[in-house]
Formats: sequence, C-alpha cells, structure tokens
Amino acid sequence: MGLAGIRFAWLMGSRTRHLYEMVYWLFTYIFMGMAPYVQQRLQIVPGTTLGIDESLFGIATTIVLIGNTVFILGSWLANRRGKVASAKPSVVSDLRANALAAGALGFAAYYVLKIGPSNFLLSLSELALARSYVWPDPTTNVIITGAASMSLLVAFAAQMQLRQQRRFAEKSKPLILPLTLMGALLLVVNPISSPRYIFGTVALAIFASMGAYATVDRFKVVSLSAMVGLVTLFPIMDAFRHSTHANIESDSPISAMTTGDFDAFAQLVNTVEYVHVEGITWGNQLLGVLLFWVPRSLWESKPVDTGILLARFKGYSFENLSAPIWAEFYINGGWIFLVVGMFALGYLLRTFDVRAEQFLESSRIPPLLGCILPFYLLIVLRGSLLTSMAYLLVILLCVAFVTPRSTGLTDRPHTNPAAPTKRGRL
Repeated sequence: MGLAGIRFAWLMGSRTRHLYEMVYWLFTYIFMGMAPYVQQRLQIVPGTTLGIDESLFGIATTIVLIGNTVFILGSWLANRRGKVASAKPSVVSDLRANALAAGALGFAAYYVLKIGPSNFLLSLSELALARSYVWPDPTTNVIITGAASMSLLVAFAAQMQLRQQRRFAEKSKPLILPLTLMGALLLVVNPISSPRYIFGTVALAIFASMGAYATVDRFKVVSLSAMVGLVTLFPIMDAFRHSTHANIESDSPISAMTTGDFDAFAQLVNTVEYVHVEGITWGNQLLGVLLFWVPRSLWESKPVDTGILLARFKGYSFENLSAPIWAEFYINGGWIFLVVGMFALGYLLRTFDVRAEQFLESSRIPPLLGCILPFYLLIVLRGSLLTSMAYLLVILLCVAFVTPRSTGLTDRPHTNPAAPTKRGRL
C-alpha cells in the first residue's frame, strides 16, 4: 500500500498528466492495499470469499510488490524512450465518424427494441435476465451488449473530437448528432440497469470528451475525485442490482471495504492456493481470453473466467468474483508470466501516457482512445480478463475505424496553428 500511495502522490505532484498510470495506481492503492489492510485490521473476510488461507498472505503480498516493482521499471524504460519519440498523428475522419454514428445508432435501436425499451428501467439482474432470453448464448450476449454500448461511446467521443477539429478549422460545430448519441448512450448504459464499472467508464469518458483533462489542475481534481468516489460512491452504485428500489448495504466507507466489492486481494490469495494445489494453467486461461469470441456451444472445454474458476475451486456458491491482473498472470505462468506481464503493462501504459500528454499540449481533450480506455482499465485490472475482452475489442475496433493513420503533422486539424507546441517533462 505504501508504494502505491507514494507513486500516486508522485503523479499528483507531476507537471504532466498520466491518464493511464493514475488509474493503475489508484486501483492498486485502494483494492490491493487499503481494502485488505482494513479487512485484516477488522478481522473480516469478504462474505463472497470465505475460507481463504491466511498462511498464503505473505506470498500474495510478494506477488503484488514484485508486480508493482517491475511495472515501475517498465514505465521508466518507456519514459526514457518516449522523451525522444513524437506522438503519432491521431485525426478523426469526418466521414468515418459520421458513418460510425449512424451505425451505432442503428444497432442501438435494434438492441433496445429487441430487448424491450421498458426493460432498461428495471434492475441490473432483471435486464440481464431479459437479455438472456433474447440471446441465450453467453458469448453472443456479451458481444452484442458490448457492441451496442461501446460503439455509441466511441461515436460520441469521435463527434466531440470532430467539434474540436472544426473549431480550429473555423468551421461550423453542430451539436445535434453528439447530443443524440449521448441520449442513446445514457439509455443503453444507465445507472440503474448497467454494471457500475461500465456506467462509470461511460460517465467519465463523457467528462473527458468535454475537457476534464484540459489542464494539469483539472487532471488532478479528476484523479482525487476518482479516489474518493471509489471509496464512497462505488459501493452505493450497486443499490439497484436486484431491484429498482435502492438497497444500500453498507453505511460507511470502512464497512464497505469488507464487502465482496473489494475482494481482489482475497482472490489473489485464492489464486496462490489454486496454483499450489492444481498447478499453473500454462496459458490455458489466457487462451480463453484470446479466443473469447468463440461460442461455448462450439468449444465445450472453453476456459471459464478466472474468477469463476477460483470460485469453483473454493466451493463458493457465488461465482461473480474478480481476478485481478496479478492473479491472471500468476495462474497462467507463475512468477515468469507475472514479471514479464507486469513489465510489459508498465511499458505500454507509460507509452500511452506519453502520447496522450503530447496530444494534450495542443488539445483540450485526449486522443480518442485516451478519452475511454483509462477508465475502462479499471475493469481490466479488477478482472476477470475474459469478461472485459468483448467491450475492449469493440472500443479498439471502433477507434481504429474512425482514426485512419495520417501522413504527417500537417494533417492534424486538432492542432491550433497559432499555438506553439510545448513539450512537458515526464
């Protein structure tokens, strides 16, 4: 917890914005540090992960510490390389953005009508049941749901990028299409019938597209607000899981940290126990992640989510559990996968941060991917990886579609030619 807290504080004191790394250390500090500390001090185990082997706490803590250390090394190396690398041009194509908007609105209309508009005002579990009647296959269900929500989100963010490009080009900036996309998005992904992480990703991406990261001070306000929100608002947002009548189970942030919402460290301990008993899976869980799009009806032995695998190993009746990224690496390949995977993750996130900061030096909003992916990173970090892949793939494909590779800096209409570019120190 100390290392994560120090690193997060360092990010808050930096003169540059670290969109992705901020989310990583925020998750690490709260879910892998603060929450397990509270649980151990109060001697309370999350009700969803009973019977964890306390003798394995030391190994689990070592996994987190080693993972964070090599993450920092990967981030440091990427920063050294990033100081001399310039960001790749990232221009939203007007034609493609409008085509995506039309396609996203059309698919969302099909999605809503197929399920029934009234079902979107029901609880999370009731809407999930209605979806399962329409698309019984879980893989098909999650792909269609992800396509309906994330295509709208990328389409909205792309339209906001276009408004900025048109402003610098002194062209008209109509609001009808962005507002229409936002309205459809908030129907499909609303705080009552949508998972908290998905709604949070949508809400924060909308704020980012409106300039929440326009200055370093705004970035710090968002970061600190996110920390407070994860501790205080995150548990409350689950109030509509089973009913449209709010049901708030915890009465304080401290008691909330002893609930299943903060089971990440407990699941890491269960992962260590699984590896001790069953051995590592030698990439089998990762294979399921890479081939998530294959229906289970065609691949009967397809690996289940790592969270489900651990729940069944421990004999839990409740299987909707997390599997943090440390657990995913460790269960797939032990210490080697952990070190290589966390180093690569640190390198990748810092590379994204360097490019986003260079982009923000002449822009009010981050690159298109930077508006959405940092917040979605919370879902990836908490796991299971398999559950996060469908939405992530839709995001990446839609962003790639509307941002064709440019030929040079002169093709960057988001840049204000009257404002000289300044490069901050990272």
